[in-house]
Amino acid sequence: MLIATFGPTTAWVGTQITSEGDTFVLEGHGPISVCDIMEYDRQGHLVWVNDGTRAWVGSRAALSQAAKPAVGAADPPTGGARGPTSGLGSHLSPRTTTYLKRALLLAIAALVVTNVVILLAVAGVFRDSGNTVGAATQTAGPQNPPSATPTSLPTPQTSSWPVRLAGTWVNTLGTEPAKVVISESGGQATVIRTNSDDSTSSWTFAGDILTITKTETAPTVFTRRAPASLPHVGTYVATASGSTMTIAVSVTGDTLKMAASSVPAGVDTTETFAIAGDGSTLSHFDSATGVTTTLTRQ
Repeated sequence: MLIATFGPTTAWVGTQITSEGDTFVLEGHGPISVCDIMEYDRQGHLVWVNDGTRAWVGSRAALSQAAKPAVGAADPPTGGARGPTSGLGSHLSPRTTTYLKRALLLAIAALVVTNVVILLAVAGVFRDSGNTVGAATQTAGPQNPPSATPTSLPTPQTSSWPVRLAGTWVNTLGTEPAKVVISESGGQATVIRTNSDDSTSSWTFAGDILTITKTETAPTVFTRRAPASLPHVGTYVATASGSTMTIAVSVTGDTLKMAASSVPAGVDTTETFAIAGDGSTLSHFDSATGVTTTLTRQ
């Protein structure tokens, strides 16, 4: 289950933190503790799936922190000499010692009650959002953090392809397109392809609407036939002058594919945009010309 992704404040933008059973996992690096997750949140690096998930993880971090002094208080002391001159307890009266023991037991009891209240509150949040109480109470114990701070850039992975392919990409080889700009803002994604003569073609995705605009032509508005599980993908259809045009938008890994067909004209074209593993180059393929162009991040 997706928990959060790293935002643009870090080079790890798009890297996922997920929940796999009882374990939280930092993509490309393995298990991560709830305390480490909330530390990244405190630094402003995370984009959460929703507020309920953030509250859930935050409560688990609070529980793991609170449990540490409770366990320490319950452990028996080790080492140390015996006798009337060693240890604080040897200088206290039996009455004072009994009082301290009772105070310690009361503190432990208060901590247990606090933990139960936090668990019930979190369970209520998840019940309201359609999840089960069990989702709010799994694995109260903290997980082990990564053994060291990652030094390499993890491959960005996110369900939103505009985030994965976002950037201004420039071709200096004289082939077409000369530039491609991919962006997402406010739930709207845009792909703008510019040729060397400054003519442009743009795809704008907003909800279930796809608007395709080309230089000196009227925009064509497509409607998504059925909402898909991922943002800005699916089958978009437009009907005009007895002709039906279909754009099938799909994403596989780091490759965006837009396949267009027209009935009854029978025209089929495909354009793909694929980002390299290092994130520095973008390849563009146009089936109409059969040419693959490599563009470099600006």
